[in-house]
Amino acid sequence: MRARTRARKRALDVLFESEARREDPVRVLAQRRAHDDAPPVSDYAAMLVTGVTEHRERIDQILTEHSEGWSVPRMPAVDRTVLR
Repeated sequence: MRARTRARKRALDVLFESEARREDPVRVLAQRRAHDDAPPVSDYAAMLVTGVTEHRERIDQILTEHSEGWSVPRMPAVDRTVLR
């Protein structure tokens, strides 16, 4: 798997985990980076997590505008995380 593909997967993992644990994604990211036994989180993955966190409100607004028959909270967690 290429580095950027792996980074996108790590970012998705962090974002999904943060939603499941109802924690701030940046905090989950920091926890992941602090543990030696966790898979490495690249700077690119961190940038993606930070970007989604900073723009989440606008992203959710766009999702709401374009999704038909689904509110953002009603979407399955994995789908919502991927779309963000």
